Amino acid sequence: MNKKILFLVFSIKAQDELIDKVLDLAEKMKADIIALNVIDFAMMRHLSAKLGKREAEVSVDLEEDGWMYLYYIEERSKDRGIMINLIQREGVLEGELIKASGQFNVDLVVISREEQKGIANFNKFIQSLLLRIECPLLIL
Repeated sequence: MNKKILFLVFSIKAQDELIDKVLDLAEKMKADIIALNVIDFAMMRHLSAKLGKREAEVSVDLEEDGWMYLYYIEERSKDRGIMINLIQREGVLEGELIKASGQFNVDLVVISREEQKGIANFNKFIQSLLLRIECPLLIL
């Protein structure tokens, strides 16, 4: 059975360099990728207030953007023959990431260093993950 990498696709700016690193890692580990995008409640409220839109409208926009980037990563993964599973959830980012890591019994969780721009207290977020997930965490 192949190993599994849980890749948090949180940033709207999915970078090709980051995706390549995750795909390279998957090839070396002989791992499948689980690409997870979380529509975070706090981010949704923040954007709703900032943009003057209803939360439901912001949620739809974030969901559409999330699927667009998940499909892009899927295409890049399939081009290299790497199996990938796409997941989009709505909830609290930290909780959904922890839940997915356990649900799919992953061997590694990968988060982009760029995510610190979108997470209020990135260090606290990482510390909490380290205490609550049962696999290594890689920050690229």
